[in-house]
Amino acid sequence: MLLSAAASATLLRCCSQAAKHASQHFPAKQHFLAASRLRLHCVKLQSTLPAQPQQLSSPIMPALEAEARKQFFVPLTTKVPSIECEKAFALLSDNEKQYVHHWTQASWAGGLITVLQTSPESPAIFVLLQNLFRHNTLAELEEIAKKKCGFSDDDWLAVKFYAAGVYHNMGNYVGFGDTKIVPEVAKEQLHQLVLASGAHSKDTPLIEQLWAECGDRMYDLDNPRFRQLGLKPDGVTTYFSSNCEKKDAEIVKKFLVENEIDAYNSRVFKTVSEQGAVVYEIRHASSSTKGAVPVGKLKMNGEPVEFRGSKFVLTNGDYAPFMAEMASSLKEAVAVAANDTEKKMLENYIASFETGSLDSHKEGSRYWIRNKKPVVEGYIGFIETYRDPSGQRGEFEGFVAIVDKEKSARLNGLVDTAEHIISQLPWPTEYEKDKYLRPDFSELTVVAFASSGVPIGINIPNYDDIRQNEGFKNVSLGNIIAAALKSRPPQFISNEDHELLSKHESLVLEIQVALHELLGHGSGKLFEQQKDGSFNFDREAVKDFESGDVCSYYEVGESYDSVFGALASTYEECRAETVAIYLALLPDVLAVWGIQEKEADDIIFCIWLAMAVSGIKSMPYYIVEQEKWGQAHAQGRFAILRVMMEAELVTVTQTTGTDGKPDLLLKLDRTQIKTVGKDAIGNFLRRLQLYKSTANQEQAFEMMTEYTAFLPPQTEELLQWHAIAVARRIPKNLLVQPNTQLSNGTVSLKSYPASADGMIQSFQERYQKPELLEQALLKCAHQDAIHFTDIQGEVL
Repeated sequence: MLLSAAASATLLRCCSQAAKHASQHFPAKQHFLAASRLRLHCVKLQSTLPAQPQQLSSPIMPALEAEARKQFFVPLTTKVPSIECEKAFALLSDNEKQYVHHWTQASWAGGLITVLQTSPESPAIFVLLQNLFRHNTLAELEEIAKKKCGFSDDDWLAVKFYAAGVYHNMGNYVGFGDTKIVPEVAKEQLHQLVLASGAHSKDTPLIEQLWAECGDRMYDLDNPRFRQLGLKPDGVTTYFSSNCEKKDAEIVKKFLVENEIDAYNSRVFKTVSEQGAVVYEIRHASSSTKGAVPVGKLKMNGEPVEFRGSKFVLTNGDYAPFMAEMASSLKEAVAVAANDTEKKMLENYIASFETGSLDSHKEGSRYWIRNKKPVVEGYIGFIETYRDPSGQRGEFEGFVAIVDKEKSARLNGLVDTAEHIISQLPWPTEYEKDKYLRPDFSELTVVAFASSGVPIGINIPNYDDIRQNEGFKNVSLGNIIAAALKSRPPQFISNEDHELLSKHESLVLEIQVALHELLGHGSGKLFEQQKDGSFNFDREAVKDFESGDVCSYYEVGESYDSVFGALASTYEECRAETVAIYLALLPDVLAVWGIQEKEADDIIFCIWLAMAVSGIKSMPYYIVEQEKWGQAHAQGRFAILRVMMEAELVTVTQTTGTDGKPDLLLKLDRTQIKTVGKDAIGNFLRRLQLYKSTANQEQAFEMMTEYTAFLPPQTEELLQWHAIAVARRIPKNLLVQPNTQLSNGTVSLKSYPASADGMIQSFQERYQKPELLEQALLKCAHQDAIHFTDIQGEVL
């Protein structure tokens, strides 16, 4: 049946109104999901009906070719703070400084893997920028740009900020949001600068080859697919070959589950013969391409395995030059490790990087957990799954940091009370781990963090089997938090609320990060079937506490990431954020920070206010054209905001800012936080944990759709909010990191100016081995290029 656009809109409104009626008039526990499913059907129906009339869009939404293009630039007002670690580094012994140095070298060598993981053109862009700044000083290039190429001051500044953006994100897509970064200077002008540069004079064939490979794609926003990361046809990814779609990701996931294979350190390349035979190569990262390394039930031997009408081959050797470089640096670290536990940790990481064995990395992670209260902390490998469109493959991450013992003591005070605090979470005890696994919780001063972005807190390892049964570590990155707090203007709240939040912001963020990492990611049980057929929960006694039915569970070979797929990161970040604000209500929690009763209400208000405001600030990460979110934390925070609004705890109104432009004003009723707010967030948190524990991805998806999709009848209002949030978005900081230098057995630390110039200089001195760039990085990119070519032959 084909409906007119008007009829479609009417039907969608009716569905939404019926869903709203159901959610308001039936008991929540029994009938929430019915309402949720009805709204979800609206979303699915919308995708099959004719496009809605243009007037449904907000009149203030920017046109793609005019204003919308600006969202892909690095704003010239972006803050570029330099992280501070000099004092902490100076307190280390000579051996400890050498340990830090070798970790730093390993991390930044692996960071080039992130460039390869970002987009097919990222390696060429990265090498082009490195050459451009290597053969001329910034002052020389500026003179060339202005005198020979007609650059204005802003044009030249735009080139430097583009380079800083690519360096900070280790590629030409932002690490937080996955949207493309494009230079805010005309392509013809940038090309003129490249041709007039010392780099072009030094090696004309290389520079012209690089421009041919990336010049057009660097700027292309006309093809909607190039604007963000994702599977075909929605975006670009190098975790899968460009001919892979969602159906390919699904069959690959089923193959991996069937054969008990984790995907963290792998990529997928699909080839189709002239006869239509499909072969999927699952390629694992390693320095070696030899051997038949065990992986799950199979081996990485290149032999084809039949599965549901397709063939699969498992290989290793992905990113080989960088895996070898990391292994080499970590071998140097072994010689100066503080104890046998650190040595065994490193030896297992080395084995993993050389062979591709994820089991070896898991074993190294076990030793990492056992290495309690070290002076220097580091972790390295394929860790977070945010950027894989199917939510299973890890982006490279390597960091090294110095433990702040004084601040860590306070965090471990939270660990001391964690078991008691976790018992107050709003789900039955059967949904919590059988035994509390006491983790190490440290505040760290980061020296190096190589990835597409630097977080403010981490809970690792991400392997479910280790986290559930053996333990984990939490780290709060103190100097990154300090950098993040610099120069934050008021947004979307009253001046009075902003003054109060500014007064407590540092403490609020510290508490939020600690609760998020330790008690958010560190809580909750997964119901699992064991290999011997038994279960890690009482199937007869434990019931689904919403429906009363027997509980579903994770089958052998399944993991949280494999079951929840693309939703996994969003859902878990939302759960951890929700845990944080819920537990912030407890006096026992606030007492860890020495917060007295007289100021407790202000701190609680600020924690909840900061979370609510973050929901508005997250809206620019919603991709209107595709009706989906581009960032996990952002979607989760918006869901929490909607829960608060549903409970009438928070109101958001459109207003006019002091600049005369459209604005939003968020108000939080502080008198209702401990009553209405606690009940609403507690009920939401119960459902979040229920669906995670019971492997119920379908209901989890329905609930997140309920709270984060722009559904009728609120579509128009949400689009208006979105446009305002985009227009008022404050660019994320670009962090300048130091380098370590080893000379005659002595390690020194070199810091750089807090500017785009400082960022460029730091990367010039960070990668002083051109063979890692011109040879290894480009060689890997060129070898992979065949997998990023569509049926018309266009390199993707």
